[in-house]
Amino acid sequence: MPLHIQAVIFDLDGLMLDTERIAANAWVRVGEEFGIPISETIVLDMIGRTGPDSDGILMREFGPDFPLQTIKQRRVELTDNHFTAIGIPVKAGLLPLLDYLDGRSIRKAVATSSTRERAWMKLSRGGLADRFPVVVSSDDIARGKPQPDIYLHTSHLLNVPPENCLVFEDSDAGVRAAASAGMHVIIIPDLKQPSPDVVPLALRVESSLTQALEYLAELTG
Repeated sequence: MPLHIQAVIFDLDGLMLDTERIAANAWVRVGEEFGIPISETIVLDMIGRTGPDSDGILMREFGPDFPLQTIKQRRVELTDNHFTAIGIPVKAGLLPLLDYLDGRSIRKAVATSSTRERAWMKLSRGGLADRFPVVVSSDDIARGKPQPDIYLHTSHLLNVPPENCLVFEDSDAGVRAAASAGMHVIIIPDLKQPSPDVVPLALRVESSLTQALEYLAELTG
């Protein structure tokens, strides 16, 4: 039986935009520059988290003498240099998926752990700034993913009940947030496969946005 989907909410980094690899490489590089072992495991643990939550992960790992602000500033410099030189690639299958939703008059929104400024920068460089009437960032909520706040706030702005929202997510934290908000979730992994305890929270795990579009067409019948 088709679900009554009135809105689709997208995560940003690693889901629509191929930014997570760029950010992960920048974290490792800046760690090498400063002689600090910022491992891939630590980087993966930060995926989907807000800035303050990621800060907490780093401080717990490296202690009170960790030069947090200096490291973060340098990581942003490396990331933005890459964005400027190469651009921000859009994930395969995204544009046909957005066109499908527009053709069905299904509302769209972005719910991202990025700050508002960086979210709009990424959307603009990815050519997506005019595709989403609602963009909710970490600046708009008190608690970040995995808490449900960002998805509940997005649902409110869309004027669509949570049970009629479908979320596309790539991170464990994002999936937990959407499920806690009472929404349907499709997982599309990026750098990290979903944890075994997260998979049952989702309708399905898909390998790409192209595959997700095929499943969405079945859901919306």
